[in-house]
Amino acid sequence: MANVLLTTYCNRNCAYCFAQGKVDLNRDKGDPSKNLSMDAFEKIISFYKRSLLRRFSILGGEPTLHPQFTTLLDRVLAEPSFKIVLVFTNGLIPEPVLDYLENQQDDRLQIALNFNAPSVYPQGQLDHIEETFKRVGPKVGLGINIYKAGQDYKYLVDAINEYDMVRHIRLGLTHPIVGAGNRYARRKDFPAIAEDIVAFAKVVERNNISFSFDCGFEFCMFSLEQHKTLLGCGIRFTSRCDPIVDIGPDLNVWRCFPMLGDVCGKLDAFETRNDIIDHFNKKYGHIKRMGNRPECPQCRYRATGLCSGGCLARTLISFKAK
Repeated sequence: MANVLLTTYCNRNCAYCFAQGKVDLNRDKGDPSKNLSMDAFEKIISFYKRSLLRRFSILGGEPTLHPQFTTLLDRVLAEPSFKIVLVFTNGLIPEPVLDYLENQQDDRLQIALNFNAPSVYPQGQLDHIEETFKRVGPKVGLGINIYKAGQDYKYLVDAINEYDMVRHIRLGLTHPIVGAGNRYARRKDFPAIAEDIVAFAKVVERNNISFSFDCGFEFCMFSLEQHKTLLGCGIRFTSRCDPIVDIGPDLNVWRCFPMLGDVCGKLDAFETRNDIIDHFNKKYGHIKRMGNRPECPQCRYRATGLCSGGCLARTLISFKAK
């Protein structure tokens, strides 16, 4: 997996934003150099093909704000080696792009839409997102970023049922950005967040919807009884913290958004994605093995691969706090 940032502009300003420090929040245009050029895009496509990557992941900022978005997407879809073309969006899609996505018939195209609670949007933005649901709903898989205990997730189920969306939800746990001040899920709230998730698992099961865990979840967030309940609802817990590899419009490369300050160089310096993964594994492998808790190195769930030990950014920040 590798993610391509088409632009750093975003027409939202989420307090928990995992890309703070890299994106221009609440802005939809400005400096052209903050948009990926066609020449740079061709270099990325070549890199993907050399790396034998089959899923082409597009994000931003808000990627649909790129002035040549439809041209770029057509270029990716022209490559038969890409079996999935995934566009991450906040749903505030410009009308010409929305029209394009609505009429795009290539079934490799998938839309991952992060949908916050409706109450946090100004009415105009909520109306815009609902229009997006109406027009491209069957192509959309919803996601939510968890940043506190007590978040209500049921509105996701309601939206899926109303707009005939993909019956799967991505659960993301917000993490601190090293060197930034974004809002994120605190460890002291993990038990309450786990209760929220387990309750939600029962809701999605009744609605024939599944969900999956994004990176950074920890096995010990949940009690063994809660793990049993998740399994009973058909939810398989996963815990991982591996280099994602994000590629910026300037072709700078970094491990993941919580580690966006650690740019390892330009894309041209690497032959394949595996070379980038090796770089970060060598740099952080000894720290990652420590995990986020004193008991992590001896934990049997870590030893058996059930838990990654949590987000690397959390570990690095905890070291600096001591």
